[in-house]
Amino acid sequence: MENNNYTIALLIDAENINSKYISALNKELIMFGRVTYKRMYGDFTGTMLQPWKNVINEHAITPVQQFSYTQGKNATDSKIIIDAMDILYSGNVDAFCIMSSDSDYTGLVKRLKESNIFVIGAGEKKSPRSFVNACNKFLSVEELLDKYGEPVNEIKETVTDIKEESENIEETVTVCKEITEKKVSETDSAVEQETLVGEEEALVITPKEEIEQFAYHFLESQADHIAPLEMVLWKITQAYPDFSITKYGVKKSYDFFSKERFWTKRSEKGTHMYIGLCEETSPQLKENKEKKIVTNIDKSTQKALIRTAQKILKGAGKPLAIGDLCTKIYKDEYFSSKNPNFKFAKGQGKKFFEENGFSVTKNQGGTVIILLLE
Repeated sequence: MENNNYTIALLIDAENINSKYISALNKELIMFGRVTYKRMYGDFTGTMLQPWKNVINEHAITPVQQFSYTQGKNATDSKIIIDAMDILYSGNVDAFCIMSSDSDYTGLVKRLKESNIFVIGAGEKKSPRSFVNACNKFLSVEELLDKYGEPVNEIKETVTDIKEESENIEETVTVCKEITEKKVSETDSAVEQETLVGEEEALVITPKEEIEQFAYHFLESQADHIAPLEMVLWKITQAYPDFSITKYGVKKSYDFFSKERFWTKRSEKGTHMYIGLCEETSPQLKENKEKKIVTNIDKSTQKALIRTAQKILKGAGKPLAIGDLCTKIYKDEYFSSKNPNFKFAKGQGKKFFEENGFSVTKNQGGTVIILLLE
């Protein structure tokens, strides 16, 4: 990802997108930077947008009520466009995220881009191609849901299911009361249980695995899958505001992360701590690293390696084990004078010679790599 320090305004067309995607989108936007505006638009006087009303406090969203003045006209679209332009001229953000699956925002996206604003679209796969192509980056909310998973809240899900199945509000209230009474009756004292439930909800700790998975996704978006530990912790705090390593029984931040999935290391001066993904847990990282090995050798060094290897093999008059050949190259007067500190990384030599006109094979024992001039 080229930039993860955007200041973002998130504008949600609640009438054109499902509320179940907002949690995953919030986490993904943290990868891009900091969300300073969170506004949700729609006519909340009815029951159709009740699911959105349920997540307002959880995600700190500011609802913007927009009445439908005319039958068949979408007043929400107009209000979002007006607010977007107001925010643009305030100069407080350098990126927008439009959460909708409506093509009506295509013109807005183009206008924002003309003002050098980075625009992220977030919608369902059915989103019109015109809207998708207009954005600098389009996020499929279905894919985000698969990536981060849907937050599970047993009580909220039960109540939501009941509301959908109930034919009227009275029935919903009655069933909800029955659920509450059942949960309370499972303890000796109803009053004490209500207090305990309130305390337990306040003290809920996000599973360590969920936080590690978030950190994993963030590091995957970084160059070489490495980032300052301080940055990763900041991103985690943005996604989980109540995060604290002490809740997980550790005193040092680098001890929080699983050693099987992450590595941590101090800079040479010891002033900064870095964190990265272990190759074993990231096949893509391992593949990228192998691809990058040879390209990291500058052209002059590549030419010197090829010239020196050819000279040594011609002089030997026979195949050489790759280890022996490399040792002779390092000691060669011409090569060492030009590249005194050069050494192949593990696995780099074999790949280099394969790609530069040499024949690489094995001896009868199958253990020693032999290089032959083609």
